[in-house]
Parts: sequence; C-alpha cells; structure tokens
Amino acid sequence: MRDKRFFINVAGIKSEGRLAKAMSSQIATAGEEQSAVAEDFNRNIVEITHVAEETSVDSAKSYEASKQMSREVDLLSGLLSEFNTSDAHANHLIIYSGRWPRI
Repeated sequence: MRDKRFFINVAGIKSEGRLAKAMSSQIATAGEEQSAVAEDFNRNIVEITHVAEETSVDSAKSYEASKQMSREVDLLSGLLSEFNTSDAHANHLIIYSGRWPRI
C-alpha cells in the first residue's frame, strides 16, 4: 500500500505554474500600462504649464495695451476740451441722415 502523504501531483504543480506565469504576465502588462498613463499625465501637465505661461504673457500684453489706450483717450480728451463747444455754436451741429442739408 502506498503512503499518500508523499504522493506528488505533477499535473497540479504544472497547472499552478502556468497560472503563476499568466498572473505575472498580467502584472507586467498592468505595470506597463500604468507607466504609459503616468507619462501621458506628465506630458499633459507640461502642456498645461506651457499654456498657462503663454496666457500670462498675453494677459500682460493686453494690460499694457489697455493702459496705452487709456493714455491716448486722456490725451484726446484733453485736445477736444480745447475746442469751443459753447451753446452759441450748438446750432451748427449737423447729424448726417443720408443727404447733406444746405447751410
């Protein structure tokens, strides 16, 4: 009679080995996919940073252009204030309505 304590199930060991190999392959694939996602994430962060820097530069340019326009409006307002716009000349204001009236 054989002692069952020392009976080795070779087929079971082979099956478990194949299962371990398949699991190792899945783990490696998942690791590669996670690495690719991390690289993608890093590229997106770099792109977002670049766009934010460009936006900051463009905002500064817009602000400077706005200040320049304000200075020019002030200058034009000053020049216009030098013209005589009293009521005596108000009747000479003509609004164009499609044809020029005779004065």
